[in-house]
Amino acid sequence: MLTTVFGVWKIRTNLQNIGLRTKLLSIFTLVFTVSLLIQIAYIIPYFQEVNIQQASIHHDEIAHEITREGEQGLVHIESTLHNMSHQAVFRTMDIDNQTETMMQYIETNSEINSLSVMNSTGWFVTGTMSNFEVYTSRSYAESSFFSVPFEQNITNFGTPFSHEVDTVVMSISVPIESYTGEIIGVLMGSATINDVIDSIYEYPFEPGTFAYLLDQRGILMAHSEIDIFNLDGGPLSLNYSSFSVVQDALRGETNVIGIYYHIGTPYLAIAVPLEVVDWYLIMEVPMNIVIAEGNVLATNLLWLNLLVFGIGFVVIFGLAEQIVAQRNKKTVTSLMQQQRNFCVTVMVWSLGSVWHWLTVAVIHPSRLNRIILVMLLII
Repeated sequence: MLTTVFGVWKIRTNLQNIGLRTKLLSIFTLVFTVSLLIQIAYIIPYFQEVNIQQASIHHDEIAHEITREGEQGLVHIESTLHNMSHQAVFRTMDIDNQTETMMQYIETNSEINSLSVMNSTGWFVTGTMSNFEVYTSRSYAESSFFSVPFEQNITNFGTPFSHEVDTVVMSISVPIESYTGEIIGVLMGSATINDVIDSIYEYPFEPGTFAYLLDQRGILMAHSEIDIFNLDGGPLSLNYSSFSVVQDALRGETNVIGIYYHIGTPYLAIAVPLEVVDWYLIMEVPMNIVIAEGNVLATNLLWLNLLVFGIGFVVIFGLAEQIVAQRNKKTVTSLMQQQRNFCVTVMVWSLGSVWHWLTVAVIHPSRLNRIILVMLLII
């Protein structure tokens, strides 16, 4: 009977052990899964967003630095023209002496290719160009390089154009004021902007990062990875106006920073307008570079999760064994106590029975044979 009891108890104990391990493993797996989902849904995207913000700030600073350097040459030329326009030969419209003064400025300023003066009706009156007579056949009063400075009293930066195979130039014109403050003409210079192009092409960008400069039409003027002078169509032959980031910039949107796609590849793009001229510098960085740190974090978290899961798996089985061992010890102790109690009960019952029959035998001697037979049966 005791053997049967212990056999049943052993089967029940094994089932309890399996059930305990299953419960502990299920709880641990649930906690692990919830933790992993939180990391995937919130923690990793958060760090990737931080990477995007940091990259945006970093590249925005670089873009502004490049635009400031590029604008320095244009601002210098503009300042030179303004200083020239304040000289007496221009403020009094001394046509006879203007050409000599302009030639002196050209000799000392390599950025300026030619200089010319238009009167109040838009006619060219003096100029340093070798074919100056070609421009004296009509009035240019309707042209922006005359009407903007003459009517609005501001500097006009013209549309860049390819002057020679390896030169890109643009016109810069400023108003000429008389000593009485009246606008009496326009001083225009033709300036080379190759330095601006070279500053972008030669800038030491980080690997994978590139930048390009566009005019107000979306025409490519400079690119950090493209030598525009080696293009089949020549410089200023590429039009980027179909790009989404370019369209946003040309619409005049401020703070153009976002994720744009080129042939299915996402890029973080930043468009920065120049202050003195209606141009735009655009920097682009592949998103796989921007979120590289976030991807490294995700990989490290994955390996850490696997390590934690492995350690937890081993700990759970060890903990289950300890709990089961403690349970088994208590159960064995309880069964042994029950066994002792059972034996004591049986002995007390046996002694009581023997005492009862002995009493009967003394009182009723005639029943002695029957008592002896019962004792033999008991034995």
